[in-house]
Parts: sequence; structure tokens; C-alpha cells
Amino acid sequence: MLCSFPPWLRILARRPAHTRCVSTRARNLSGRYWELARLNSPHPAERHVLDHEATKAAIVDQTGLKATTDVISPSASTPKDIFLGGIKIPQRPKPPESDECCMSGCAVCVYDLYFSSLDDYKKEARTARGRLRELSIPMHEWPEDLQKQEMKEVTASNEEEKEGLDNLDLDPTMKAFLMLEKQLGKSSLTEITHAAAFLERITPIIIHH
Repeated sequence: MLCSFPPWLRILARRPAHTRCVSTRARNLSGRYWELARLNSPHPAERHVLDHEATKAAIVDQTGLKATTDVISPSASTPKDIFLGGIKIPQRPKPPESDECCMSGCAVCVYDLYFSSLDDYKKEARTARGRLRELSIPMHEWPEDLQKQEMKEVTASNEEEKEGLDNLDLDPTMKAFLMLEKQLGKSSLTEITHAAAFLERITPIIIHH
């Protein structure tokens, strides 16, 4: 007896019931690929920002070593402005390191920049010292660098005045008296010089009489 069922129906009848039907239509797997990549990634997008303390704890737990992963603030190395009596105190620029100059004759050398900054610092320091004097702020409260500059300037001024008096042919006692007058602030250098010149002129007359 000939079978009345078509061949394709007999094939389907022999296939196990749990076999899935395979589609012959193409599928776009790109979305599925990226989904699998996201799920299997050790650094998912939502975990890119790690907790700092948890990271350090994990390092200690896994290695037994102290985790030196402290975050350094960018402003930690930036020098802070110093004020004294409301006056901003300039800070001396740091000289270049020995390996910062290539010694190739650059148009703008690091030392050129340093000396330019140093000139600006000296001008600002001179202005700051003047304002500190105007406010009568005691010198011992000044920053050490400004104290040295002030003492150096006073010493240089005294030496200049002393040289000016030494050029005059006066009695040592008179020179000492005039210097004392200057130190006490009773007379300016110009007044002292004029007085010394006057005494120099009248001394022979007094002696003659």
C-alpha cells in the first residue's frame, strides 16, 4: 500500500519534539554583541568611578601592603599668599634647577625668566616695605627676607652718608657729632653736608680771631 503522506510531512513526523525550528532569516547581532560585552566587561560603565577608600582597602586586603594612593590636591604645591597688616607680602621666585637650562642659547632662557621675576619681586618687596613702615609695623614682625633687605638698605645708606662726610676735611669730633645728628633723625644728609661745609669755611676765621 502506497503511503499517501507527502515526503516533507514524513520528515517532520520523524523529528524529535524538542528540536527547535531553525529560522532561515538573517538576524542583526550587533546589538546582542554590545549587550554581551557590557555584561561581561570587568569595568562596566556604571562602575568606572571607583570609591577611593574601597580601593585602598582592597589593596591592603590582597597584598598586605599599605596603600599609598592618597589623592594630592593640585593646590597643595601652590604657595599661598601671605598678608601682614593687610599688605600682601611678595614671595621670592624660586631659581631654576640645574637641569632646567639646556645651555643652547634659547631666545627665552629659564634664567631670563627667573631674573625678570626677581626684578619684579624686588620692586614689589620695596613697595611692601614702604607700606609696612607707613603702618608702623615693627620690623621683627616682618618676614625674614624683608628684614634682611631693610637692614641691607639701611646699612648701605649709612655707608654712603659716612663716605660723604669722610670727603670733608672736618675734625673727627665734628664728624661724629654730625653722624649722631643723622642717626637721631634730626637732620637730613643735605642739611648735614651744608652745615659741615659752613663749619669748614668759618673754622679758620674763628681760630684766627
